Amino acid sequence: MALYWKGMPCFLFYDGELKEINHAAHAPQRWVKISVSPEVVTLDREKTQRFTAEVEVSHPGEMAETYKWSMTGNASPQTTLSTAGLLYLSMDEIALSKIMVRATSDEDPGVYAEAEVTVSNMLQPGIISVTVTPNPFPATGNVNFTVNVQSQAGASIAVMWSRSGNNHQNTVISATGVLSRHNQDNNNPNLRVRATSTFDGTKYGEARPAVTETEETDEPEEPNETGGAA
Repeated sequence: MALYWKGMPCFLFYDGELKEINHAAHAPQRWVKISVSPEVVTLDREKTQRFTAEVEVSHPGEMAETYKWSMTGNASPQTTLSTAGLLYLSMDEIALSKIMVRATSDEDPGVYAEAEVTVSNMLQPGIISVTVTPNPFPATGNVNFTVNVQSQAGASIAVMWSRSGNNHQNTVISATGVLSRHNQDNNNPNLRVRATSTFDGTKYGEARPAVTETEETDEPEEPNETGGAA
């Protein structure tokens, strides 16, 4: 014999014992499903893409059908994803793998769906320019040089310092760009200091000393000792 409360059995007599029925074990299972559209996208830098998500729940009205957007894999902080699912790829986006756009259920954070985004016109790593200062540098004494390297797509801005045209071997430049000059290279117009990109050896900056080269002048002819024509 079973007892009922609000149309549901509460207890059951079995072998002369009164046993409680576990309603939770027989309750309909609760579930959440979520999907994102589009699922695969190829997008140019400085362009936008709108994503949409759809949520299904087992108990509408009882369970949250909302979600939150998130993104992983982007390299630039200027690449953004709005709360409405609008993705913007910045000009400096250099993601080396796919960017993942995710919609996560508010009802169950373990339930989510993702879309893959490939950057189609990605910049290749490279060096734009190398500039050495001061240029020109003082004609005498030691000099501390600095270098400005413009790069793109994450290329290394490291440089290697060198000098050329020196008259003495003790005129040297350090790995940090400090020129130690021997007296024989004071006012040496041929001395050069160069910073070469370690990423791209064809890109370098060079400085020369502030030395004015002496122009050669013709020496005056000596008069003929006899006073006659030479």
